[in-house]
Amino acid sequence: MKLVYLASEFYNAWGGVGTYSIELVKSLSKFNDIELHVISPNIYDNVKKKRINSLFDDSINFHLISNANDTFIYNIKFQTALLKAFPHLHKKYHFDLIHAANLVHMPD
Repeated sequence: MKLVYLASEFYNAWGGVGTYSIELVKSLSKFNDIELHVISPNIYDNVKKKRINSLFDDSINFHLISNANDTFIYNIKFQTALLKAFPHLHKKYHFDLIHAANLVHMPD
């Protein structure tokens, strides 16, 4: 099964949603029958990126589609980038299941 996880917070684990996302993806990555894709904003913190990448051992396909920092505006940028990028990613990978991390920030 191909699962795509839409995470407005992931690398940028500023709070509960980011922490939840990391732990859920870490658990899902242990299943051999799931091809896991994470669509998330990018941050420019190499220490955090190395820590996150070390958790997954290249078992996850990351798609970083926008930039983020700890402001509300990054959510709007992420949703706009997702609107543009998702159709192309879905056409390429044919996802079976879509999961959004935060329905408050991503109601659509």
